[in-house]
Amino acid sequence: MKTRTMMLIAGAIVALVVAFVFTTNLKPPEGQAGIPKLSAEKNLAIYTRDGKKIDLSRLKGKIVVVHFWATWCPPCVDELPELDRFWQRYKDNPSIALYSVSVDDNWEAIDTFRKQHPFDLPIYRDPDSKTAHKFGTTKFPETYIADRNGKVLYHLAQAIEWDSSQVTQNVDALIAQK
Repeated sequence: MKTRTMMLIAGAIVALVVAFVFTTNLKPPEGQAGIPKLSAEKNLAIYTRDGKKIDLSRLKGKIVVVHFWATWCPPCVDELPELDRFWQRYKDNPSIALYSVSVDDNWEAIDTFRKQHPFDLPIYRDPDSKTAHKFGTTKFPETYIADRNGKVLYHLAQAIEWDSSQVTQNVDALIAQK
């Protein structure tokens, strides 16, 4: 009985911490390091595996989720399975795009990591973290969510619970806005 009570209390505490982290870290970037609008910075370059450059500053028309991470970052590794499940829910929705941007030195590190930790996210690279720094990223993981006009609405400055109903509700609300 005592173990069950302790487990219930621990579960409640974890739920409260998740809710607190999400609501306190889901904040607009204005007034802090970061860009208020994707188009405010020129050349927010990330790269596909085949070397194709994608300029995030030119993205408009979709909800854009830019997630910076690294294979050597323990919170990133812990967060990836949930981010993968999140993306599985939304990947067929034409109103949202995810850019999962690794700051690893090379594709080989990412490939080795994916063999050990399989996931199905669209992966890009940010060599030397240049674009991450333009966003104002100081640690990993960090996520930025922009509206259809490229305005950065949310900056999540640490790993979050992508499976939480709060995340789903907030993303669904953004998608519903036309």
